[in-house]
Amino acid sequence: GMVPMRMTFPTLPHQPLISVLMPAYNAAPFLSKAIGSILNQTHPNWELLILDDGSTDETASIIAGLTDVRIRKFKNEENQGYLKSCNSLFTEVKGDLVTFLDADDTCISTRFQICVDEIASNREVGFVTTNYCKSNIDGAIKSNHLGETDYEKYATDAKYNPLVCCATIFLRSELLKKVGGYHPFFD
Repeated sequence: GMVPMRMTFPTLPHQPLISVLMPAYNAAPFLSKAIGSILNQTHPNWELLILDDGSTDETASIIAGLTDVRIRKFKNEENQGYLKSCNSLFTEVKGDLVTFLDADDTCISTRFQICVDEIASNREVGFVTTNYCKSNIDGAIKSNHLGETDYEKYATDAKYNPLVCCATIFLRSELLKKVGGYHPFFD
């Protein structure tokens, strides 16, 4: 089986650059809110890598209207799906840290800062995740997902598999380079 691997990472810069990956496929009803929650972050040093994955709705025109210089725009002429889209965006990452915001999600304005502080506090921590909730289109909460992940156990016990919402993962880019993106099997 897999042998857990301990690593010590370099100290993060004071205001690390966060690369945020957002593949978008026919996400027009949600996209402005999702992007707004990135623009509202208290941690200012980020780049948003947004990819129109062959959408047929207003997604392309919403992306075309974005003017913030921290937003980098990409396009698949034909729909490639989430996994392939993320893997192509991984090759464009410039940040010290990498995270996701799905095109139909939003996050609280302090999400980046909280995750940066947590990772910066321990050079053995390669990634963190967050709690999340599911909501209706009008924002009404349907369910809350609160999990306590034991990161020490995660690092040492290959059989420990806590529920992790991939969309909330916040990781060091060195770790991403080591892992090399999503395995095609998961498509």
